[in-house]
Amino acid sequence: MFCDNIGTEQSAVKLALGHEDQSFNPSHPWAQPSALALNFVYSGGNFVINPTLQASTLVCHSLSKDGEVSAGLTDGIFDYGYDSKTETNYNHLVNWIPTNGFDWNAPDWTEVPVDACSWTAYEQAKAPEDVGCAALLGVRPGPKRAPTMWTATNGITFTYVFRVDTRFGAPLAGDEAVLELPSLSSVDELEGSAARMQVRVRDAYDSTFLSDAGGTYCSFTELPATLDSNVCSTAGVSAAPLPNGFLDVSFAVGQQLPDQIAQSFYVAVNRHVVGAHANVVTPTVAATIFVDPAVTPEGADKFSGDDVVFGFMPTSNGFPWMSGQ
Repeated sequence: MFCDNIGTEQSAVKLALGHEDQSFNPSHPWAQPSALALNFVYSGGNFVINPTLQASTLVCHSLSKDGEVSAGLTDGIFDYGYDSKTETNYNHLVNWIPTNGFDWNAPDWTEVPVDACSWTAYEQAKAPEDVGCAALLGVRPGPKRAPTMWTATNGITFTYVFRVDTRFGAPLAGDEAVLELPSLSSVDELEGSAARMQVRVRDAYDSTFLSDAGGTYCSFTELPATLDSNVCSTAGVSAAPLPNGFLDVSFAVGQQLPDQIAQSFYVAVNRHVVGAHANVVTPTVAATIFVDPAVTPEGADKFSGDDVVFGFMPTSNGFPWMSGQ
């Protein structure tokens, strides 16, 4: 589970999340950013966070064991128990109706829309997002869509890259996303406008394998041909330190900003390697995008399956279900 806040909470309780990769002995704990909740209640056998609140800044995303996306839509969907896990999970992970003959059990990722929020993706979407769209995507040079982050390591540094796609409002026919760096602001500075959507991108990682100290990140608009720890200088941008050890990118996308209504860019993170991660079927890092909960009841981010993306060791094929296992 990943949680964070969009905006400011007063007199709140710190919500600290814990996760361990128990495929290792001893298990590998993950480092995850904390969030704030206004109230906790235990009543009638149920534990409830922020009960009866009409408005809350808390946003959470959860996934099942082995990265399985239990529902691609925010209101949930049903599946048949005998469906292929590969097909089921990819249908929850990608908001796209495949073309005739496409097979999720042996996917051709060059056919899948690279931009989750463009007009092309909108026309082919299982859940058209006409209020607001937000997604984190795995990409590879081309660029082409991928189920996981692009990663690289030299044994000293672990590098991971993903794509951020956003749009506020419905797309216009033929519109494609503008590859443009956002105007970054704190979430508190973004409150109070009905003509824009606030989003926040955070990450989490295996803290036995990677360190919270000395990490850097950068954003850029053109995916490099190769990936290594010099990705930021290769892209012609400056790397910035990770605040408090975690990636934290907050910005707004909307109609009354200098930014375009639709916006996409890439994010790269470098972390120091402090241990080993010999297992190639469990992830080493993850990132998620949060949308202001004030706009989600109106239909923003209707498809939540593409809100979280995982990164694995460079030799990995991802979770076992991703390769039909």
